[in-house]
Amino acid sequence: RPVRVRVMVCDIDQFISDFCLSSVDRTWFGLVAEVALFGWSFVGLAHAADKLCDSLETLCDHYGVSEDVGGVTFMAFGSAIPEITVNVVSTVRSVGLSDTRVPQHSRADLWALLLHRST
Repeated sequence: RPVRVRVMVCDIDQFISDFCLSSVDRTWFGLVAEVALFGWSFVGLAHAADKLCDSLETLCDHYGVSEDVGGVTFMAFGSAIPEITVNVVSTVRSVGLSDTRVPQHSRADLWALLLHRST
């Protein structure tokens, strides 16, 4: 009795839309790939955090800042990154689509960010 092998075909349109993940859905290969990617993402996260902590320690030593202040500053900046990114993207899109004025909500968010960080 011959064994049937399911051939996965992925064209460029499917790759652009979902990275060909729909062709491996509900297969043993898809499950193994998802578990492997999930584990690999934690390995990458641990490696990046290790390098980041070493870099932060070097910066604190170089500029004479205590490591507690450096860590708190890094945490504050890290928690504000999503807001900053959204504001920058919305500002760039609005400037690119209309005139050169910055929208009111972006100005208010940026001022709030600057005032909050300086106090």
